[in-house]
Amino acid sequence: MTKEETLGAFNNSVATFMDRDCYLLHRNIYERSLTHKLAEYLQTNFAEFNVDCEYNGDIDNINNYRKQLDISLDDMIAIARQKIREDETYSVYPDIIIHTRNTNGNNHLVIEVKKANGNENDKAFNLLKLRKFTTQYGYRLGIYLEFSTGENATVVSLRYFQDGVEKNIENLNEL
Repeated sequence: MTKEETLGAFNNSVATFMDRDCYLLHRNIYERSLTHKLAEYLQTNFAEFNVDCEYNGDIDNINNYRKQLDISLDDMIAIARQKIREDETYSVYPDIIIHTRNTNGNNHLVIEVKKANGNENDKAFNLLKLRKFTTQYGYRLGIYLEFSTGENATVVSLRYFQDGVEKNIENLNEL
């Protein structure tokens, strides 16, 4: 898919979620419920891929078949994460991925979702994960999606990552 097709399919999925399931945001329902519903709409718009929530499988990790990110001690201290590992590897569960299962050769999109009223350190960790997912696992695009909750719920932040770098939408490379 091209950059325009990918962003169009993503935006269409978010719009459908806001139209059909905004109630979940009005009621400040748990993040996993939000990502599950959003993933259903993403699957419709990304039919040639697998869309998975909290998918931690890694076909190339022969030790335990789980996704692990290499994150430096300095990065973890900077975002004040409580659990710092001596080996500087962290098992991760991305909120939503759009990929082809059983290969790391077709990792298209990784999405981290947060609510605006969430923990700031968790938000910072999500941004760090997107940087790592777009380098270490070769996702073509990472998107940070943040929603406000309550009666006037809306999308409050969309941030894009490619090759470990945050980019403006205008500066994204072709996928």
